[in-house]
Amino acid sequence: MEDQLLSQLHRILLSWDYWELSAKADEGEGAIDDLRQVPGTFKSVEEYISVFSPLVLEECGALLLRGEEGESMEPHPAVVSQNTKKGDFTILRLSLHPGISRLYHENDMVLISKEDPNTDENLTASSELHVLGFIMGHEGEQSISVRVLLSDDSQAGNAKGTARIKAMRHGLGLANSCWYVMKLCSMSTISREWLALHSAAALSFKDILLTAQPSVEPSLNQQLLVPQAMRESMEMEYNGSQMQAVTSGLNGTAVVLIQGPPGTGKTRTILGLLSIIMHSVPAGSAGLAPVKPVATHQLKLEDCQRLYVTASPWICGRPNPRDAVRPWETGNFSDAFGLLDVAPPRVVGPDSGPKAHALICAPSNSALDEIVIRLLAQGLMNKQGQVYPPSIVRVGLSVHHSVQSVALDTLVEAKLQTSQGTKDNAQRIGRAEMERIRLGILEDANIVCSTLSFAGSGIFARMSRRFDVIIIDEAAQAVEPSTLVPLVNGCKQVYLVGDPVQLPATVISKRAVSFGYDVSLFKRLQSSGYPVQILDVQYRMHPEICVFPSNEFYAGALKTGEGVETSTVRPWHEHQCFGPFAFYDVAGKEMVPAGSSSLVNRVEVEMVLCIYRELVHRYPQLKRTPAVAVISPYKAQVKLLREKFTEALGKEGAKMVDINTIDGFQGREKDVAIFSAVRSRVGGSIGFVADERRINVGLTRARSALIVIGNARALQRDQRWGNLVRHASLHKCLYRPVKPFSEYLAKVVDGQLGPAQPNSEDLKAQEEFVAQAEPGVYDDEDACSDYEELAPGVVPHAAPVPDTRERGAASKAQAAAGTAGKRKARR
Repeated sequence: MEDQLLSQLHRILLSWDYWELSAKADEGEGAIDDLRQVPGTFKSVEEYISVFSPLVLEECGALLLRGEEGESMEPHPAVVSQNTKKGDFTILRLSLHPGISRLYHENDMVLISKEDPNTDENLTASSELHVLGFIMGHEGEQSISVRVLLSDDSQAGNAKGTARIKAMRHGLGLANSCWYVMKLCSMSTISREWLALHSAAALSFKDILLTAQPSVEPSLNQQLLVPQAMRESMEMEYNGSQMQAVTSGLNGTAVVLIQGPPGTGKTRTILGLLSIIMHSVPAGSAGLAPVKPVATHQLKLEDCQRLYVTASPWICGRPNPRDAVRPWETGNFSDAFGLLDVAPPRVVGPDSGPKAHALICAPSNSALDEIVIRLLAQGLMNKQGQVYPPSIVRVGLSVHHSVQSVALDTLVEAKLQTSQGTKDNAQRIGRAEMERIRLGILEDANIVCSTLSFAGSGIFARMSRRFDVIIIDEAAQAVEPSTLVPLVNGCKQVYLVGDPVQLPATVISKRAVSFGYDVSLFKRLQSSGYPVQILDVQYRMHPEICVFPSNEFYAGALKTGEGVETSTVRPWHEHQCFGPFAFYDVAGKEMVPAGSSSLVNRVEVEMVLCIYRELVHRYPQLKRTPAVAVISPYKAQVKLLREKFTEALGKEGAKMVDINTIDGFQGREKDVAIFSAVRSRVGGSIGFVADERRINVGLTRARSALIVIGNARALQRDQRWGNLVRHASLHKCLYRPVKPFSEYLAKVVDGQLGPAQPNSEDLKAQEEFVAQAEPGVYDDEDACSDYEELAPGVVPHAAPVPDTRERGAASKAQAAAGTAGKRKARR
């Protein structure tokens, strides 16, 4: 079935004319003509697939034209050394220069053309003699195997396309003929999404997927309850909304949505949820006998190491006592997380009892590794209310060095060295035995962590022990087909954790976005009335920073935790111009730098630098730690800010300021955040800066001081920005600086000048102007390409918040996306 679905996808993609696709994109068209708006609900699985399949293909076309992020799209000379017909497809063996084949990987999509596609004078020949291909694997050290489609019927009567295919069939059939091959992008994620989408009928909760209504029948045969001692300990650690969220699935609801606004302890809530999943027991079982609660504590490093060895004894060559009773021995593993009718397991340390098998997923490696880091550092809570280190395996690529100790490859190597005795013996082990070891580790672990895409890899399908529970973090940042990928192998419960009012999924195709492809499964279910557990207490922001986002994006439901106001008071608050909240109305000029499609505003850059220098001049402690963030929606503005800060402060001084895009700051926080809005064209749209999700993220990164710099009149064309300007005016923290900015700011700090004083006429005119505000038109190039890239695998950390219920935030740093003109092959 899987091979048939992939062949279907390949037939579609390999029939495309790359240059025609490029020309259509230049005219604002896409790969697929017939796209449908994603509805809130569906009548059938067939309708579901028929709506999403064209959108997946449309996004695939955009991905082909944009190319792989961070990759150098260079064509390489290749010689056809073998041509084999296999069904509808032709398998080519292409010989490359030494060392080049390693640049190509299985599932890469490539362009094969007679002439160099990056040379202008060869454009006509390249457009007439080319074909798309899939890399199937390597043939020795210098050759790759490529699948192409050279049948006439692939062009469906298109005379031009048929002529091109006939010419290519003849040309590629000539032994030792010379061609160019160029990698476009990897199709691994698209392929997995396609398979997951077309497997939707097999999902146990497909009715929820279609109707967006909770299932009538619970997914578990019995309700589960939290052991008394564990509940008492957790209630001392978690607030009311967090406790409600972590216990919301105990009644057996198949799909649970948990919304975590900024600073509400979303990651900590996931840890609590895992604790309950691992140790909840069936109602009425002996496991609910009262147990005296034990005070919780933070583990020391040596305790973590000792307990981890106890939880994973096979690392030291000891027998593995975990999960002695296998699911297939009881026949009841699918009920109640496998907690019913199982033989008593062996005891490991103070914690005993069977465990669930949980999979944690996230759209990105950085977001996933943040959870793993927190799991390793803080552990979970057992049924006695004590902290313990769970058995964890991190699967996938680009694993952060902080979690390398629990990476699958590391654990496999440790087991091999223990059982084989030497590294040489471990290297000589057979492929089948290696696969058995890898599967054994995954099935023995209580918690497996993977990105959404990697959860669709073959090793998960080959596991005998299925997952009972799947938790998807940052679920609002994944397109719906991507969310389906880890679910197709089956599970009893799914928790979607995220915040639809923060950044959406990354979608390259603007046409796909216009049809709702960027709407996550979380958002679609929530918008259709599906119940959501909302974390409503934030522990990050000073109350004066929190009040506007709470009212504007969360209907006033977001409250500030006890003690947060005190913990976020800083010395610079003695000057209102430095926060907790201030808005500087700067009438700069937006412009497009040469060779870019992004925007800059040099006047705002000057104002940002002025504020920073005045701030650190009066409070030097800010220069010694990276406590200040500068945020802007546009990557060109970020680049200019970095250049100007380096010029003014030197390389070492500039390192102390974290300058990034809104997308690059998702999930992160700083003591002080200075926000540059850039847009300053009064008569036009303010582009994707009007996206409420980006406004929300941009305004909620600061703990103690949020300083916004922008053109008030231009921004007020959007209603939400207009409300922010009015909020600043009413709270007397709206400043209208004049040049020279340094002199103006010095007078404000010294008390010679104050904020703009609102009057009734100004406020009335402002209200009327905001009432006429136009919806933002998200037509910026940056709207789908503005993702700043951190070093690979880096998980940025925020300083801990004093309140113990919120100790950090998930990282989110998405990779830098390319733009049109990135290579000559895309005109």
